[in-house]
Amino acid sequence: MSIIFNSNSDNLPLKFFDIGINWDQHKIYRPNGFDYFHWLQTDSGMGIIRIGNQRIKLNSGQGFLMRPNIPHSFFPDSNKSEWQTSFITFEGTAASELVEFLNLNDYQLYNHLDISLGTFIRRNFNTLQMSN
Repeated sequence: MSIIFNSNSDNLPLKFFDIGINWDQHKIYRPNGFDYFHWLQTDSGMGIIRIGNQRIKLNSGQGFLMRPNIPHSFFPDSNKSEWQTSFITFEGTAASELVEFLNLNDYQLYNHLDISLGTFIRRNFNTLQMSN
């Protein structure tokens, strides 16, 4: 399930564009990147993220944070397996400050999500959905 938010609130320090849980992730090719910060985590299966010459496996329990406008693609590890993800895309001055605090370059792989980070999207999905 995915929700796209209305962007009428341009002055907010943190704005969500899209959020999804239990998403059957399909192949995505973005040669010009995406306009928002993008958090993607694997709930089950495995996916591959390509950025430049990097080929990064995203296993269950791992997450990936990327800055806006970074050319990339991602896809399930094989045609035979499903890749279920949760994701959230966002922007705003608070988002920029957050990723500066995290010392984020173009992207960052998080090899092990603790329970609070790994369940954040699922726990807050209904609240965020009601604010749409």
